[in-house]
Amino acid sequence: PPAYCDPPPPTDLILKIARHVTAGDFNAAADEAGRGVGSAVGSVVKTGVPTQISWGFGMGFVSGYTLKKVGKFASFTFGVFFITLQTLSYNGYITVDYKTFESDIIRRVTNGKSSGGKIDSGSVKEVGERVMDVLGYNMP
Repeated sequence: PPAYCDPPPPTDLILKIARHVTAGDFNAAADEAGRGVGSAVGSVVKTGVPTQISWGFGMGFVSGYTLKKVGKFASFTFGVFFITLQTLSYNGYITVDYKTFESDIIRRVTNGKSSGGKIDSGSVKEVGERVMDVLGYNMP
């Protein structure tokens, strides 16, 4: 068997191009190369693989970009909410009962189940499942 560093044997296309180049006919060599590459590309396109790859790449890119933007927006919104809450509390306009706030958040995250006031992996899993139920609603 040939070693990995040995060049592959020349194909008909390479031999045809080499004949044109040695004859000094570079236009014919370029035409022959174009026909050979076009034929190879055409046969690959007929398999449908490039379409599947480009569709998958496009959908992955779009979903990643969208999630990035949604995440930034959610972070910004939460940050503005927290800063506003703290500023109003600091200036004496409101009084925030953080214990009640915390218990309400934990109750919503744990779906009302008594988990000893802790958000554990089961709670996070349940929230993830509820989110997936909402996102997958009425999907084929």
